[in-house]
Amino acid sequence: MNIDFLIEMYRKKDKKRKRALWELFDNTIKLPASLTFIADTINKEIQVDNLVSESDIKYCRFYFMDKVKSNIAAKDKPKISNSPKSNTSHSDIDWTDPDEINNSNNSKSKFSK
Repeated sequence: MNIDFLIEMYRKKDKKRKRALWELFDNTIKLPASLTFIADTINKEIQVDNLVSESDIKYCRFYFMDKVKSNIAAKDKPKISNSPKSNTSHSDIDWTDPDEINNSNNSKSKFSK
């Protein structure tokens, strides 16, 4: 991808223009500098005034930088093996029928009649 293609995408307000911006200038966007400084640096590099805005940089940092971090973290995590399921079947469980419970004790509840 080249800079002329990026400029054309911005002029036509293409949906993928911010992704293209990230692919071309990811090292510049990752710099620990202000959004205005980074936007001005990129605009000087592509030789077009006010094409890339601070909000574009902020968007790229939020969405694409997090994706890179999460992809790296996902690769580093070891896969957890599935533990064997318990051998208890539903027929082994002794269920209590609520109708058979003796309610003769004098406990009162706001739901009892």
